[in-house]
Amino acid sequence: MNREVGKVKWYGGLNSKTGRPNDYGFISQITNSDDLYFNKRDIKCSENYLKQDAIVSFYVKTVTNKDGKISYQSFDIDLIQNEEDLDVIKTCALSNQVMFWQPIFSKYLQNCIKNKSQSVDDLAALCIKKLNLLSTYQKYSFLQSLPEELYLVSKDIRKLLQPQQAIKIFSQIVEETESKDIVDEIFEYLNNYDNLITELPQQLLKIPKIYDIAPKKLQAKYIISASNNNLSKSQLDKLVDILKTANTAELEYIVSILPSELQAQPIIFDFLLPTVQVDIIWDKFKSDTVSIWEKLSKEAKVFSLYRAVEENLDLNILTKKADDNDISLVSFCLKLFAYPKISFLKLHESFLKLIVTVNGDTSQLFPLFRTGLTHKQRKIEPQRTQSPRRNKSLRGLLRNPYRNEDSMLMSFDDISSDKGDLTSCLEKESSTNKCYKWNLRHFLVAKSIQIKFPRITLDVDEYIRKIKAWANFVKKNSQRLKCRFCGELMTFNPEYSKHSTTQEITVFWCPNADPIECSGISGLDGRNHNYNVYINYCWNCLKTVDSRNSLQHYGINYKSDGWVKCTNCGAGKKPGY
Repeated sequence: MNREVGKVKWYGGLNSKTGRPNDYGFISQITNSDDLYFNKRDIKCSENYLKQDAIVSFYVKTVTNKDGKISYQSFDIDLIQNEEDLDVIKTCALSNQVMFWQPIFSKYLQNCIKNKSQSVDDLAALCIKKLNLLSTYQKYSFLQSLPEELYLVSKDIRKLLQPQQAIKIFSQIVEETESKDIVDEIFEYLNNYDNLITELPQQLLKIPKIYDIAPKKLQAKYIISASNNNLSKSQLDKLVDILKTANTAELEYIVSILPSELQAQPIIFDFLLPTVQVDIIWDKFKSDTVSIWEKLSKEAKVFSLYRAVEENLDLNILTKKADDNDISLVSFCLKLFAYPKISFLKLHESFLKLIVTVNGDTSQLFPLFRTGLTHKQRKIEPQRTQSPRRNKSLRGLLRNPYRNEDSMLMSFDDISSDKGDLTSCLEKESSTNKCYKWNLRHFLVAKSIQIKFPRITLDVDEYIRKIKAWANFVKKNSQRLKCRFCGELMTFNPEYSKHSTTQEITVFWCPNADPIECSGISGLDGRNHNYNVYINYCWNCLKTVDSRNSLQHYGINYKSDGWVKCTNCGAGKKPGY
């Protein structure tokens, strides 16, 4: 007696005549149009599985009633997934109806592979044929159910794999062979899935062709793992080459997996994040400050000063390096550290000139400018966006030349570093040393710097607002601040800087200018280096006033009552002055 296959037409339900649940049902045969009766006692599996259209296998028996009439019934009914009869499995597997072959197909393939009744190539071809009968949703689960042996043998099947599964199979194959064909196949597959290259296992990275297209962080990880942290010279050179071209995020990862003995090597040290540099050298730095100082990056030098202030260390030996004529970031921070030996006004002058050297782009002054406060901690100056026509207060106009759209005053965040990757990496530093989250505000507070001008004393937040206004002015006028004769940045006198929300420093001159040769207007008409150039904002129309333009526009009578006239609206002396 052979087992048959069919689908449940219906089973159970409520009997409308008796009001009780039915304990019988009917099955539609796959090879016969007649429906077969079955009773609850004939079910082998749980009756809960026998829903409508459930595929089942069963035996057929002949039943003769008391009147001698012959009928056919099914018994020993079970779900097709539980079937063990090879003939039934084959019958279902070779059917073209998805509902019959899909539940049993995986078991069919496993039996064929186990018994070697068909070649793997033939089975792979059958899988491709079956796959074409499925919907997109069904294809995924079908591929997941296939035996691994098919993936290892058939390239056509591997092409259909999901990326993560494909990488796993490729790794297994490479363990056995690195033939040119399989290497080319892996290379082609990875080129079609760029995002996969970020997750390659070590087995694939050992193939040179694959290693070459891997991200730098994976290349570095492979070199370190392959060497068991004992790098040869060639491996170390490769690692350095990777570090040279890695972006900040990649550097962060590579540094995190480097053993400490490698991090300390001079050839590697320069590539470390500034906070990591400081952590590594800190104990030696406290005892051998000068020689260690020279090994640090620019940002790491600033962080070392932060940490020295935090730990109240005496590093006066470094302050001798703060040259008054040096307006670099590190020199300025050394002057901050040396306060009060260096007066605040000297610090202020150095700071203003430093901002000029970077054209007002304070992102170049990282980590001095960086976000380090929560939103609630920040004191952000309200941004006034009123148009001149709606602002009835003349004093309000005078105090806010930045309110127009082109020159809106920035919040403190706006003058933070826009080196987002590096800032982000530092914010995620594992170190608990809070000084690594410092910025200019913290330094000023920690050093108790008295922000005192000849006429006024400011608190830290007021001073920061003053500095950002200067940075905005410089950034907006970075080209104007150059001598039109030689192109060199003009200088200025910081003593003109008084406490006000308007632009304070207004007079600039080229350092190459000779005051005698540039007397009168000869420093403005382009025949000589620029001298006594007036740059400010027009109180009336908020456009930039530049005395060199005024001279060209109005001629030698460009001044009105001692005040430079605007070439846009002709305004001159401010009312009330």
